[in-house]
Amino acid sequence: MKNIHELSSEVEHRNGSHSNGLTKGEGLLFLKAFLKNPSYVGALAPSSRYLADAMTDYPWLFEAKTVVELGCGTGAITECILEKIPSTATYLGIELDGDCVKHLRKRFPNRTFCHGSAEEIKKYLADMGVGSPDVVISGLPWAVLPQELQDGIISEVVDCLAPGGKFLTFAYLHAKIMPRAVRLKKHLRHCFGGVEISKTVWKNFPPAFYYICNKPKARNGC
Repeated sequence: MKNIHELSSEVEHRNGSHSNGLTKGEGLLFLKAFLKNPSYVGALAPSSRYLADAMTDYPWLFEAKTVVELGCGTGAITECILEKIPSTATYLGIELDGDCVKHLRKRFPNRTFCHGSAEEIKKYLADMGVGSPDVVISGLPWAVLPQELQDGIISEVVDCLAPGGKFLTFAYLHAKIMPRAVRLKKHLRHCFGGVEISKTVWKNFPPAFYYICNKPKARNGC
């Protein structure tokens, strides 16, 4: 049986981690977070640069004033977000794993990371004295999250987003038919004014796609 270091090296290699700046230590940190809380982390490896680039390649992100990221992990998507948003934009990252939060604060010392639940976006924004975000980007593993937690987080996103705001969240292709993943898709369509589905990012490990959710509807019980 492979030990944790061998597993970490294997998943880093498959996701091209060394070419996108992810160190062995970061891969190991992410794997440890998964082993501590697999139902929240949901993957053995961080998202690849391919997926992160795809999710952040939109003009409205380049012009955003406030961006929130949920489930930052070791910062794979965070790095791309911070490369593309204006230098004057406000960024807030929310991460449940304490070790990952420490790593993120060290890696991105000029940005704000909160150690806590994605159900408390409004609280963290209020603590910062910041208003509604233009964009919320999620790396949360919806297919393995309990229904109650799914609903609570999506409700919080709908509540906090600015009118016309965008919510992006990715999912793994192999989990697309899981009951919670199917329900998530229906719930997103119920809660938002429009939901687009991206092309599959085959170079990610495992292959992934993402939802682009536009301008929330009236509340409708989300």
